[in-house]
Amino acid sequence: MNKITIIVLIIVTLTSSKSVCQNTSIQQFDDVYKKEILLENNALSERILKFPQDIIRLNEETKIALRKKDFTAAYELGVKIDKMMPNNEDVKNFLGKMSSKLGNSSKALFYFDEALRINPLAKWIYINKSIALSEIGKNSEALQTINILIEKYPNWFIAYNIEGALFSNINQKDKAILAYSKAIELEPNSAQVLTNRGNVYLEKNEIDKAKADFEKALSIQPNYEIANQRINFLTK
Repeated sequence: MNKITIIVLIIVTLTSSKSVCQNTSIQQFDDVYKKEILLENNALSERILKFPQDIIRLNEETKIALRKKDFTAAYELGVKIDKMMPNNEDVKNFLGKMSSKLGNSSKALFYFDEALRINPLAKWIYINKSIALSEIGKNSEALQTINILIEKYPNWFIAYNIEGALFSNINQKDKAILAYSKAIELEPNSAQVLTNRGNVYLEKNEIDKAKADFEKALSIQPNYEIANQRINFLTK
């Protein structure tokens, strides 16, 4: 999904925010989006603390593997944990993300579906699944997945941001703008979503609208680099 700034496939991991595998797109998240990710990672950390000690030790090994970007080792450790905790959505989600990193989309989708079977309200897993589907060209299925998420969380701006990104990726720009606009209605302080909508306006050659969105994004978060880049591009 190269047009958008919604990479969460590794950001929310089994191993909590302190061991997040560094992603080159992390600077693309705005402050509002980072707050949402932090909330999820904190909740995940609390859940991990309740795991049995032998699983916590394996999780520590997983952190080391992720720091080394050894996704094969991380996956294998995840499989060990899964055998010990076969009905845990966080473990299934982690295995899905590692499978995706290793290029095994079918296995990734299997694990994401297993995670959602265990917990149909796990909103970030719907996002991970939709991204995995989009990356293999199953765009209609990706949108269906996000529609389920929106039905469950109709007031969550990130769901509409993802929907806008998916529409943008299949060149349905007007639908993308509608989705981004809904996200902005729900969360007007997201520089990221404003920039995403501005990018679509730019693609449509609606320069004034694009510039307005980029300027609004910078008025909210002056250090948001992507909006700065777009404004610099438009003012050259």
